[in-house]
Parts: sequence; C-alpha cells; structure tokens
Amino acid sequence: MQKTISIVTGWGDGYGAGHVQRMASLCLALAEVPGIVPVIVSSTRPEFLDCERKIDFRSAPDPASSLIVRDMRDSTREQMLELKKTAPVLAVDDIGEGRGVADHVLDLLPNPAVSGENPHYRRDLYLYGGNFMGSLRRLDRERIPKDMDVLVYSGHLAGGEDEAFFRSIIPGEASAVILGGSGRTTLNTQGDELGRMEYAELLARAKVFVSHFGISLYEARLAGCSVMALNPSAYHSSLADMVLGDVVDVNAGERASRDPAEVRGLCAGLLRDLKTSDAKPREMLALAERSLAACRDFVVALASGARGKRPS
Repeated sequence: MQKTISIVTGWGDGYGAGHVQRMASLCLALAEVPGIVPVIVSSTRPEFLDCERKIDFRSAPDPASSLIVRDMRDSTREQMLELKKTAPVLAVDDIGEGRGVADHVLDLLPNPAVSGENPHYRRDLYLYGGNFMGSLRRLDRERIPKDMDVLVYSGHLAGGEDEAFFRSIIPGEASAVILGGSGRTTLNTQGDELGRMEYAELLARAKVFVSHFGISLYEARLAGCSVMALNPSAYHSSLADMVLGDVVDVNAGERASRDPAEVRGLCAGLLRDLKTSDAKPREMLALAERSLAACRDFVVALASGARGKRPS
C-alpha cells in the first residue's frame, strides 16, 4: 500500500538554507523506497537547490499523508495540532511549544531547550544537505589534497557588506574562496579553477572553514576541515558552543561584537594547527550515506506505524 510522507519545511530569512537542504536529502532518499511517496511542503521552491530531481513541492500537506515531518524549528501548539488533523507528526529540531504535542520528536542537532540528557538526540541520523550530497556523489575521488587555505560561507542572503567583512578576516596571503548570496569570490589564487569547483570539492580542498552555526559546519567537519563558527546571533553562538570539540574547533562568537583583526588571528591559528593534509571523498560519501539511510529507515518505520527503532 502506498504511503505519502509530507515534509513541511522552510528557508530564507530566519531559517537559512539548512532546513530545506537536509529535507531535500531526506526526500530523495525516501523516493527510492518502494511504496513511499514523499513531498516537500514549502511556501516557495528555492532556486539554490540543485537536487530538485524527483522532488515534488506542494503548498500544503497531502490530505492522504501517513506521516508529516515538520522541520521548521519554532512551532506553536496551534500549528502542531493543525498538522495532526492530517497525520501523525514528527517534529525535527523543534524548540517551540508545539514540540510537546507532536507524536514523535527527533533532534539531529543539540537542543538548547532540553536540559540534561536528551533521549531524542540522534547524531547517528544526521542529514547533510542535498546540494552537498549531490556534489559529493559527482566528485567520486579517493583522495584530494587540502591545497586551499580558507573557505567561507557567508550565507545565501549575504550581500556586499558581508563579503567585505569576510574578506577582512582572511590572513595575509592565504588563498581563499568566499561563497554567499553575492556569488563566489576568490582571493590569492591562480587562475579560475576554484571559481568553477563544486561545493563538495571546495570543502575537500579547504584547510579551514568559516561560517555561522548550521549544516555547513557539519559538512566541513566531514571533509576534515578545521572549523570556525562566526555567528549572527547569541542563539547560533550558544549552539556552536554545544558542539565545540565535536564539530567546531573555534567559536568566535557573535560577528557583530568581533573585531576583524581578532577573527583573522583565530583563523591564522587554525591554519598553523591543521587536522589533516587531505580529504577522502569516497569515505566522506560512505559516512554521509550511512546516516542518511538510517534516518530514512527511521522515518519510514514511523510512517508504517512503528516507533522508529534505533539502527544497529
């Protein structure tokens, strides 16, 4: 019997790109399961997704859904109860009051709203972004030397002022690429090769990665980068603190309160103390695919009426 899974998510101001990116990965994985029909429910289809193959975007959950996956962080009780009229709801990384009335709860990230041990935290089910997964599959290389100093992701809504700030934190003659809403900028590099590389290869080649707390930090860690968090808010900075040593090497705190020279010094320190000299894309892909498959199976089990057993 066919089962529809409606994935409710968002992107843009207040959400960034990470929620819809990871739900795109989940949607594509679910689409490969016989009898499962996944759809993404979002106000608009994001232009930055390059993995929209097989993805059905809708404006509302399918009325015949067997399960609704909600990945939009701050739910209200009313929002959750409205979704539950259609199907049981899995709340992902939710810190709103609606979390308490969801049928199922899953935290892929540390949840600052939970004190003490969190039984819903499942790092083994972590979802990487659709763009990252697609570019990593296309990369298909055994080993890549880390021959670029710094990769910066300033955010998909970043503008010229943001780029100017991030240019100012690059140490000396370090080679760098800055990715963001205004496109791609290369510094101290030869030719235009880095300007053409896909996202996963840029991460594989980068020694140091700088961005705000979010999915890209986890992708950089998987690629063996030394990771620095530089955040737009105290909330993002508190999350970075929660994964310090695991995902983040240096949390530079809130960007608005930091002098560029101080951040530049922190970046230079990471360049002096590198984690590895190369990346292993095929190993990266195997790890990412394993957690994606585990999360897919967890969600399918919930849609089938089971409780989503922990993978062995």
